[in-house]
Amino acid sequence: MIMIMILSLSGNLRRESRYRSISEEEQHVRQIVYILNKFSVSMEAYHEIVQISSALPRSYLVEGCQKELDKDTASTVTRTPGPSPGAELPLKPLLEAQVRKHVSKSKCDE
Repeated sequence: MIMIMILSLSGNLRRESRYRSISEEEQHVRQIVYILNKFSVSMEAYHEIVQISSALPRSYLVEGCQKELDKDTASTVTRTPGPSPGAELPLKPLLEAQVRKHVSKSKCDE
């Protein structure tokens, strides 16, 4: 996530996440990542579409969001047991990660 240093009018220097100040853009990028994954559209194809249409977020933003989402789940995806094809995510590590995020977020808000 990109951190931006902002100098407020009072002269205080504070850090702000780029996406916290532009939450609509983040939501839009996440929606595009969902559609790309759902229909198995490659990043190369999305890049070519972005070259035609300037209304879509740049491909590096979408790719960064995709990598951020993959980082959380890629190491925990396992093959389902038995002969049938499939994949599964174990509940315990995912739940622990969400609790850690929630606790750290609540500590930052205090």
